Amino acid sequence: MSRQSAQYDLSSKKPSLTERQPDHTTRRPPPAQLMQRSGFHDAAPTLGAPWKPTGGHHGGWTRSEDLFWTTRPAALRNYQVIDTPTARRLSDHLPIMVELDPKALAEVGPQT
Repeated sequence: MSRQSAQYDLSSKKPSLTERQPDHTTRRPPPAQLMQRSGFHDAAPTLGAPWKPTGGHHGGWTRSEDLFWTTRPAALRNYQVIDTPTARRLSDHLPIMVELDPKALAEVGPQT
């Protein structure tokens, strides 16, 4: 099954949190939809970061499985997938790094 036509089997015991496509369009199962409905924002698409897989490089498949959710999207400054030979050796998931603006985190009031 191609990533473009991936469908979630909601009866499955362990659906993936998300399969982000190269243009950040997603087919999101209920947990991710609940996050969005609760006011959380996925950092990568919020910042317009290019799609990069964070998992599957050991198994021949690729998915963006490691996400950073925030209720303060105005505080997001940078999102990066750490893809180095050492990171690939240490885990089947690549770490992500998110840079935040502390002043924006401290601001009180509605977030965009």
